Amino acid sequence: MTVKLWSMREQCHIVRGVRGTVFELAKHFGIPPKVAQSRIARYGWSVEKAVTEPMREDSRRKRP
Repeated sequence: MTVKLWSMREQCHIVRGVRGTVFELAKHFGIPPKVAQSRIARYGWSVEKAVTEPMREDSRRKRP
């Protein structure tokens, strides 16, 4: 469950007992922040799903 709290500048969320902004939560759960933001903005995912759903293996860039 995600609980929304308002801070002075940014909206904070609580996901699985961890409180923070989308950027902070994404980092905590190992998701690139840009991926979490696009999941929310483009696809309408909840904050909890965006930061906890693992990335697909084939969507990751292959680095030499």
